[in-house]
Amino acid sequence: MHSRLQRRRGLVLEGGGGKGAYQLGCLVALREAAIQFDVVAGTSVGALNAAAWSAGRLDAARGFWLGVSPGKVLAWRRPVSIWAPLQTIYALAFWPRIAVEEEYQVASGYPRTKTYMLDAWALVLAWIVTVVALGWLGMGVRGTVFMLLVWAMLSVVIIGRPILLWLFKRLRPSLFSTRALEAAIEGVLGSGSLAVPTYVTLARRVRWFDPDKPNVLLSRSVRVIGFPIGEAFIPRYERIDGRPMEDVYRLLLGSASLPEGVFPPLRIDGVEYVDGGAADNTPVFPLIETDPCDEVWILGLRPSEYTKQSMSKGYLRAWKAIERRLRLCAVGVDACKELFHQYVPEHGLYTAYTLPRRRGSLVPEREPMHWPHRIIEITPRTQLGGFFSGTLNFRKNYAEQLFLLGYSDGRDAVTST
Repeated sequence: MHSRLQRRRGLVLEGGGGKGAYQLGCLVALREAAIQFDVVAGTSVGALNAAAWSAGRLDAARGFWLGVSPGKVLAWRRPVSIWAPLQTIYALAFWPRIAVEEEYQVASGYPRTKTYMLDAWALVLAWIVTVVALGWLGMGVRGTVFMLLVWAMLSVVIIGRPILLWLFKRLRPSLFSTRALEAAIEGVLGSGSLAVPTYVTLARRVRWFDPDKPNVLLSRSVRVIGFPIGEAFIPRYERIDGRPMEDVYRLLLGSASLPEGVFPPLRIDGVEYVDGGAADNTPVFPLIETDPCDEVWILGLRPSEYTKQSMSKGYLRAWKAIERRLRLCAVGVDACKELFHQYVPEHGLYTAYTLPRRRGSLVPEREPMHWPHRIIEITPRTQLGGFFSGTLNFRKNYAEQLFLLGYSDGRDAVTST
């Protein structure tokens, strides 16, 4: 598996919104140490920082981050009075269910029935809200009207969820427009060109079925096999160097478009793409599969999950999982179901159901043809913040703190390597 290549050094930048100022501090420290990279890849804000490195625009990026403000990135979609309530309904109706279904599909160990338990919990919550509200409003006309409104809204959300999803997909509600973010990208990159191969990560939602982890629904009274076919995000890696700058801006914008109505998605050939972090937030994949590198530097925005001893194996596992998912989605749901059906008659339903515990995989993981002999991580020692306090935090003082922290960590990493 490990192949010695002509020395090529790659750079990977993780996504993380407002926490991207940390990466810029690291990049400035690497530039001062005269470290060069032959290929770079990034997701979301990491893609913007990667493009700034490739274009030799770190000073412009530094000026942006040290003068950033929420209004320079997040612009409310107007009219706010219409789009904000629509997005709130969309989030309440679909975010929890989507999150559970994706966790179930990725881990393939999440019981299917728990997906629908969310509806039951919504009803329980409605009862609690109703009881509390009636205690405050009393059982008069106001209390009765309030109760009816609560139950009417929940009925629409629960019973009419497919209709709402169809409607929202066409309305494409979003809290923020892309005009401020697009202006920020153009301001950082200007009209320059990218000097080294540069990859950005996009994500799209697809239907998929894993024949190795079917979680088939077995009924002893009725011999029925139910296939939990779900949806998942898969990555698309776009090389942007050598393209017109208008295309570069557009793809960087798509890579940073947070999904589920935060920003509107990017359309390419009729397919909607969102923030690449939904599928691969640390895009090592193209530096292995497309542009093999002998040494990979990873600038993360959260504390490392690995020790120095387990780092290479950890990223190898992640690479294999993404590569296998891409193959499954390329083959299609019907072909995966047929593969599972071919195994059932030969070995029996129970054996097919317990397949992952009894024998090898129907769709085995593939070993990469090349693997870097060295992986170097530069990551913060503590969490830089949560979704609101970090990812959506574009305040100047926060960015300044992260820049200095990243610069210090970058210098330490250069010294230790």
